[in-house]
Amino acid sequence: KGVCIILVVMAHIGGAFEKLDYHSMIASFRMPLYFFISGIFFKSYEGLFGFFIRKINKLIIPFLFFYLSAFFLKYIVWKIAPGVFQLPVSWTELLVVFHDHALIKFNPPIWFLLALFNCNILFYLVHSLRNRRLGLMFALTLLIGTAGFYMGKHQIELPLYMDVAMSALPFYVAGFWIRRYNFFLFPHRFDKLIPLCILAALAVMYFTATFVGMRTNNYAGNIFQFWASAFAGIFMIMLFCKKFKKLPVISYMGRYSVITLGIHAPLLHFEYPVVSRFIHNEWGQAIALLLLTLTVLAFALFDCGNVGIIVCVMMVTAHITLLAELFPGIVLPGLYATLSAIAGRAYGDEIGAALRALVGYGVAIAALIALMAARVHRMDLRFEGRA
Repeated sequence: KGVCIILVVMAHIGGAFEKLDYHSMIASFRMPLYFFISGIFFKSYEGLFGFFIRKINKLIIPFLFFYLSAFFLKYIVWKIAPGVFQLPVSWTELLVVFHDHALIKFNPPIWFLLALFNCNILFYLVHSLRNRRLGLMFALTLLIGTAGFYMGKHQIELPLYMDVAMSALPFYVAGFWIRRYNFFLFPHRFDKLIPLCILAALAVMYFTATFVGMRTNNYAGNIFQFWASAFAGIFMIMLFCKKFKKLPVISYMGRYSVITLGIHAPLLHFEYPVVSRFIHNEWGQAIALLLLTLTVLAFALFDCGNVGIIVCVMMVTAHITLLAELFPGIVLPGLYATLSAIAGRAYGDEIGAALRALVGYGVAIAALIALMAARVHRMDLRFEGRA
């Protein structure tokens, strides 16, 4: 999960990282890998209704939080400094999620949460055939996946990314099924062949990879190219992770991948002007943005035990910063001058003023993110205690 979310962040940074994606080899498996991993962690829980409620809690509520908070942040910036965005910010943008597969401009990556929710519900219904008619379950999975793929080919769109969920279902089912086997989890006599298998997967991807746009359900190649390159990439990453076992920082990012998915795009929006101001090399910008984003995310998610204290400090800071904006030179002039100098140099006077005022709103949002991380942390502890 950690490798997958880092690949997603790199894709949204773009720039020099796009050159790494030679022949769309990374794009061909990046999102299928995310659905595959989600299938590995599938649990049926206590019936369809209980499953539905749990998925609302884990996917729809985070989606609404990241969707609304990102929009309000963008709206506040536009109100304070209209020149920041090329076009006016309208409340009708909140309805963009219902407009086919239009880009969610204020937080593009979170479309995945809706698609994953629909894919979970689809699989739960298909999964009910597992004990009685296993062959029918696989046949129905392939039929749904094929239907979703060709809906994309003919530009037939279903609301709330349901067609994307259909295209992704074979990968989700494969993830669920692969956990039955120990090859990827425990030492095996074929482990010495892992480097050779990775090279073979790269060869398959080289000859079959084509452009894959799962958000729009858009695929350049045929369905066999899509499946072959995606499964080869998934197989390669699984073998890579088995070879290197646990990498602490990457594992940590993967544990909170939903939060990383929901906040990295707004972070990149504000980081890019700063980085591009001081770093002019394309590779330098891409690497700096990746390291800065992952550092901020790791700091935001680190040690949720003292969330109460953190929230209080953030709220006090918010009030002080807003007062400093309203009464410059009276409240904490040093903080105000520092923010002014940094923001003015990186963004210019107009956006710099907006950035100073936005510090208060930013820390409030950070507090909400910290609360969400704390909740996930407590749930993990409860689960470990039961285990």
